[in-house]
Amino acid sequence: MDRRMLMMIVRTLLLVFTCTPIGAFAALTVVLQPEHSTCSYASGKLVASVTGGVPPYTYLWSTGATTQNITGLDAGTYSVTVYDSMGEEDTAQLEILALPYDLVAITSDLPWCTEAWHIFEDPLVSGLSNAWTVNGSPAEESPGWSSGFRFSTFPVPGAFTYPVNDGNGCTGQVSGVNGIQISEWPTFEVVGVEPSCAADPTGAIHLQVTGTFPDGLPYTPYISYFDAAGGPLGAQAAIWSGGSNYSFNTMYPGAYGLRWWMGFTAESLAGECSFDTVWASIPDLVGQCGIITGRSFVDQDGDCQEDMGELGLPYSPLLIQPINEVVFTNHAGHFTIPLVNGAYTLEQLDPLLEHTCPPALPVAFTINGDQQTMDLPNTSNHPLDLSVLLSGILARPGFSSTYHYSVRNRSPQVSGPITLTLQLDPGLELIQAIPMEAALNGNELTWDLPALSGYASLSGSVQVQVPQSTMLGTLLGSTITVSNSLGDAIPENDVDIDVSTVVGSFDPNDKKAVTSSRISAAHYIIGEDEWIEYTIRFQNTGTYMAEFVVITDTLPAELDMTTFDQGVASHPFTALFKPGGVVEWRFDNIMLPDSGSNEIGSHGLVEFRIRPREPLTPGTVIQNIAYIHFDFNEPVITEPCVLVTESSTGGPETGTIGPVIFPNPTNGLVQVSFQQGIVAIDVVTLDGRVVRRAMPRSEYTELDLSGLCRGGYFIVVHGTDGGIHRAHVLLQ
Repeated sequence: MDRRMLMMIVRTLLLVFTCTPIGAFAALTVVLQPEHSTCSYASGKLVASVTGGVPPYTYLWSTGATTQNITGLDAGTYSVTVYDSMGEEDTAQLEILALPYDLVAITSDLPWCTEAWHIFEDPLVSGLSNAWTVNGSPAEESPGWSSGFRFSTFPVPGAFTYPVNDGNGCTGQVSGVNGIQISEWPTFEVVGVEPSCAADPTGAIHLQVTGTFPDGLPYTPYISYFDAAGGPLGAQAAIWSGGSNYSFNTMYPGAYGLRWWMGFTAESLAGECSFDTVWASIPDLVGQCGIITGRSFVDQDGDCQEDMGELGLPYSPLLIQPINEVVFTNHAGHFTIPLVNGAYTLEQLDPLLEHTCPPALPVAFTINGDQQTMDLPNTSNHPLDLSVLLSGILARPGFSSTYHYSVRNRSPQVSGPITLTLQLDPGLELIQAIPMEAALNGNELTWDLPALSGYASLSGSVQVQVPQSTMLGTLLGSTITVSNSLGDAIPENDVDIDVSTVVGSFDPNDKKAVTSSRISAAHYIIGEDEWIEYTIRFQNTGTYMAEFVVITDTLPAELDMTTFDQGVASHPFTALFKPGGVVEWRFDNIMLPDSGSNEIGSHGLVEFRIRPREPLTPGTVIQNIAYIHFDFNEPVITEPCVLVTESSTGGPETGTIGPVIFPNPTNGLVQVSFQQGIVAIDVVTLDGRVVRRAMPRSEYTELDLSGLCRGGYFIVVHGTDGGIHRAHVLLQ
């Protein structure tokens, strides 16, 4: 048998047993992607992008290097020869050029008052002592930026381009855009103040706003407060929605100044701004406050008392009337609620619980400057229900990233032995699983875990590498599945998908929203979506370890607080639920390293799901931000996370259900039924590619998914009602 015939047989076997696309075995081809050097600096880079052939590949550069990419290159011509595992080879050659600086101001479009300042970064970090000049004038070192310089455009409207010199003889240009000038601010006045307990922030300040900002601002400015003692500006801030009313809630007693605020970066670059500060004072309710405390638990023996080993109910919603406040128990079922003196009732809202002692809810109690204790014994016959969640940190080419997962028993029943499976996107490379090692088969990790007791949970993480050759905008989809030997009451929450977009530069502190249907990144589709999943991501970009991190999120009135569902987190935390829909996550003793000393370890996240408040009308704006505190520093405020409700186009009539997929997971053949009638069905990958299509024109059909690669897919049903309906299926 000759070598060519042997290679054909090997490629055929690889195609059959690895489910690798046929295109992967085309002719071996290498293409070089350059990053040219700057002036005389050895800052060039070459990336070898390989297609075809039979992986794995080996590399041999004209410099003698054997890595996929080479860096630190002077101007000149370089070549690489790539070999695949079958001995095929291809060679590419490219010239690295010496180019002048082409810098972009990273503060383009920021608003300004009297002078438009901008920041650019020294891409070579060639030393802050260098005398950078912009348009012939010296640039200043920018506070808080290890390699940043700032300059003023004095101001030139719109776009600008200026010559630059780094002081070492390297020249070029910097360009950007001047934002809108703010010459007048909307005014606001204090229209109401509510007093506060000294130990717990129960006060509030209510504002009425008149006037508008100039059109064309890249974001909506904030209303911020600071205390009379000169406390940090932005200790609490709110993005103005453009309406006429706003309230600051959960405030301690004291005097506060309120003013407009454009954010940390813009404030340092806006020039001299004129602000009118409005003052308000929150009275101290001395001797007029108390606390209600207790624990909600499963009373297994029915004696109305908490006994050793009885399970606390984590994150269970409680309703306090007549103030109409919803608060939650903590991870162990405990609750502590500060209240102003008065008569109240306490009610447990979880529909899966049956309250036993006292026999009737709500329970009445009175606060009179004291602490009341009220335990809530319950029974529950809710059948075994395991759920799994998966969440990932932003993916960047050439960097490692981390998936965090959690498995939760949402019932008082003990599960059987658990099998947990994570199907990584084929474009990712596994580094390690933490803390438990897993069986690895290709890009699939499997954990065999012991049974999980009632309301217990477990969590872990998986570190992956995003290859440097990954194109920006690539979608990376990974799927996690949990199963156990005793079955599961709600199989829909046994699977979760994380779809991330590969990005270059990014804000490491952000908040993102994903709806249950994933139909739109900007809209919540009424009739299609059931919940919103929020992920708050943070990174310590300072110069020293953060001992603790605190995240505060005031949930808007458009969200139903009673449906809050705590999700996965990167580190151990405690969650506090405060009046006014405020959720606070505390990561005490997190010891989060700074990004300079440990980039992958400097990241973290917390996730939760929640439903919008019913009834929903099209055009409702659901806007939310989060405040991230690293130690005692001023908070980092995330950009607004905005969803707009929208009616489903020809969605199902009230009372109908979506597509039913059985069995799910499947080994190949599935039955798809939709009671409204099916016109066509698409099988869609997580990155949006249609890989199968059928046109049954009935209410029921069978699909054969065999031959597709294992992993998660969307079944998209085009119904006779004119709507588009989605369901998820896992191919094992």
